[in-house]
Amino acid sequence: MPEDDAVFQEDDYSEVFELSHHGVNKLREVDDIAVDKYALSKYLGKLQRINGLISEKTKGEEYNFVRDIHKIFTPKTIIENYTLWERVIAILFVKKSYKALLRFIALVIDTLDKTSYAIEGVDGDTGFVTNALREALQEHLISSIARPMALHDGETFEEWKLEDAQSLLSEQMKELLTKAQNRSKGYFKAKMLDKNLCVIWPELVSCGGENPQKKDLTNEDNVVELLKKETCTETFQEKMNKIINQRYIYYPYLIKPADLMLARLMYDLVRKKDLEDLNKIKEIFKQCWQLNYSPLPFEGWTNNRFIEENIKTGELNKQPVFQIGKPSFSKIRVAVANIQMDISNFDQAVMRKPNRSYRRYQQIAELVNTAVREKADMLVMPEACTPKEWLPTLARTCEKNHLAVVTGVEHIIEDNCVYNLTAVILPYEEKWTGQWHSVILYHSKNHFAPEEKRMIESLHLRAMEGIESSEAKCDAKYELYSWNGFWFTVYCCFELTSIRDRSIFQSYIDALIAVEWNQDVNYYSNIIESLSRDIHCYCIQTNTSEYGDSRITKPSKTENKDILRIKGGSNATAHVGTIDLEQLREFQMKAYSGQKEDKTFKPTPPDFDYKGAYERRKGTMFECFCAKKTAD
Repeated sequence: MPEDDAVFQEDDYSEVFELSHHGVNKLREVDDIAVDKYALSKYLGKLQRINGLISEKTKGEEYNFVRDIHKIFTPKTIIENYTLWERVIAILFVKKSYKALLRFIALVIDTLDKTSYAIEGVDGDTGFVTNALREALQEHLISSIARPMALHDGETFEEWKLEDAQSLLSEQMKELLTKAQNRSKGYFKAKMLDKNLCVIWPELVSCGGENPQKKDLTNEDNVVELLKKETCTETFQEKMNKIINQRYIYYPYLIKPADLMLARLMYDLVRKKDLEDLNKIKEIFKQCWQLNYSPLPFEGWTNNRFIEENIKTGELNKQPVFQIGKPSFSKIRVAVANIQMDISNFDQAVMRKPNRSYRRYQQIAELVNTAVREKADMLVMPEACTPKEWLPTLARTCEKNHLAVVTGVEHIIEDNCVYNLTAVILPYEEKWTGQWHSVILYHSKNHFAPEEKRMIESLHLRAMEGIESSEAKCDAKYELYSWNGFWFTVYCCFELTSIRDRSIFQSYIDALIAVEWNQDVNYYSNIIESLSRDIHCYCIQTNTSEYGDSRITKPSKTENKDILRIKGGSNATAHVGTIDLEQLREFQMKAYSGQKEDKTFKPTPPDFDYKGAYERRKGTMFECFCAKKTAD
């Protein structure tokens, strides 16, 4: 995930400058200091991605970058890097730093007025060339302003809060902004928005741009209000059918499954408090096909093959099963997060004033980046660790680095309902295009801890347990995942205390993942150790570093059962352990006599079905046990 301390904590812009010199180690040998175009582009890209995720301000009223734009953008730099104007304007616009935005635009205008073009070897008047250059760059400036303005559809620049800076709105500036404002409507209608800056896939609240209401697509509160007004009667499927039936083709960007899965989460939370259909991903894949490749009705062998070659859904012991990717893992490197959770984050979340500080973002980014550096295949983070708004950035990082992530999502409050979700992000390579995408699947906590529920209900809120967040009011639901042949399930903290629930997938999983925020370490330590032997699988447990006992354990002798075990520390980091899937499966396939001679693990418990290990090793587990019924 992108980080940039230079932007948020230090007055340091050295990474964007390049020194040219004729010697070494002597300042007097430096010939020139210039801006590195590539480094500047990367720098602004990082800032643009982080900018919309955090809400704090540091060192006074403005970020260092906002205050220090002039340090980087000299007249020469402005002209040489005209392709980056839009990025700078988008950064300022999304953060609603309107005064800084107008100052930057004024700086560009002033630079253009002073720009001239000389043709080598021509002594005559070249004014016509200069005028053409200025006009072309001014048109580019208008477009650079218009595209970010399209993110606030229906808003006029006269509504910007400038306070004592009205003098920045000169007549020339007003004329320029009016042109940009008019052009922004075309960008909005043509769907030429930067969807990565939007809270939700823009079509869900624009639906062709016909709604005249003002839309700030970068502000979650505004998007939620729009959804509440537009989703009184329509289900997500009905809304998507309406969009698809517009027969709009050739979107200027690829619509990915993760985009629609995040949109569906927000849509269903706002609309009806029902998460029953949240993981119906075959519908999501059908919608992606129609939006990206063909708006025609989804039917036929080719279209169904598009789904089956990327993902399969089934059922085992009345629980949903998801298979993503083809079996390829014999061993898997798992990064276990060691991060100190702050109870004030929970308090702020339920009071609807969530902590979105750069410090918090930096901690999560450090976990992810450490996992990437250490070449981990999967990262597991504690309960309530990651804010929902940061999942899109996390999903894009997973796609880019082929990293799976299991993380608790910070408590989501909608009206008087509180949800505790765990997000499972699984990247995969689309078989038809070779592009990497990801799916985001959600587990709704079935059993809130008594103290957790008490704290929620003390604020006149309702804890929406998994069985309550479904209209079906069915028994507790747990998901079984197969990612590249690694079979695992996820439990959230207090759910582990149910003997019935934690035994659902005995014989069928390689690992059980437990995300926790729990101070009763001794009790849960006993559960994990007995569970690893009772279910006979690897157990991956992650907890806040304050209480510790984050570990990877296996059903083996006491002296070597822990592959990894950590506690303590104030800095966020991740430790990596390797799980040998092949070794576990081969052991489980043996009868007791063979296991007694092997001694790699403890013997399998009574009623353990060795066929589960055999089919996992063979790569046919899904076809053998899960394909009898389909989840959707």
